[in-house]
Amino acid sequence: MLDVYTDWCGWCKRLDKDTYGNEKVIEYLNKEYIAIKLNAESNAKINYKDKSYTETSLAQYFGVTGYPAIIFFDSDAEAINLLPGYVNAERFLPIIKYIGEDHFKSMSWEEYQEKDKKSK
Repeated sequence: MLDVYTDWCGWCKRLDKDTYGNEKVIEYLNKEYIAIKLNAESNAKINYKDKSYTETSLAQYFGVTGYPAIIFFDSDAEAINLLPGYVNAERFLPIIKYIGEDHFKSMSWEEYQEKDKKSK
């Protein structure tokens, strides 16, 4: 999971505090994900799939146009989805479970939400 942010972005700071600071989110991310932060305005070099990018150019490569943005990857480092904007912990937890438990491979997000509602 790649969290794309900028230093000036207020919603990015709120995402860090409220969502990534949530105990259930922390526990699940630590168990199922490798979480990486990427400053979309940094010229620091980063490698992805044997190519060198700046953090800025990598964000552009993935089509990020606003902040924050979260990009999810599969185990082969292929991008699965880009989630734009701020998401609170209550909405974020089902998303990371949907992707982290590979439900996205067998059902739509809508089907997963219905299944999740019935299990509560």
